[in-house]
Amino acid sequence: MAGYLTNLLLLALLVFILVLVIRTRRLFPVVVLAGAYSLVSAAMFVNLDAVDVAFTEAAVGAGISTVLFLAAMAYLPAVEKTPPEAKGISHILPALIICIIAGVLLVAAAVELPPVGDP
Repeated sequence: MAGYLTNLLLLALLVFILVLVIRTRRLFPVVVLAGAYSLVSAAMFVNLDAVDVAFTEAAVGAGISTVLFLAAMAYLPAVEKTPPEAKGISHILPALIICIIAGVLLVAAAVELPPVGDP
């Protein structure tokens, strides 16, 4: 029961961090929150007894990725540009079509998978 409550707490924390990442407009807090998200997910993997996955997530997700993001930020201008006005759906239509096709192909491939435990 305690493991279930811990997983529920960690999942709620992941959702909270996700909402903060989506709502944040500045780049540095997003990088820090992404590292925090990775650390919380590593804690969840430890709670699920997947210590090897947790170690990899903590090392790569929270460690190397955060350092690389911060290093890449050094090459960005100090002042962010204001985003251009939205032009409607026409500029995102190709990406939307590709995502829908990829999703349909993934679902079609998942239907063809054998049942769990079937040799």
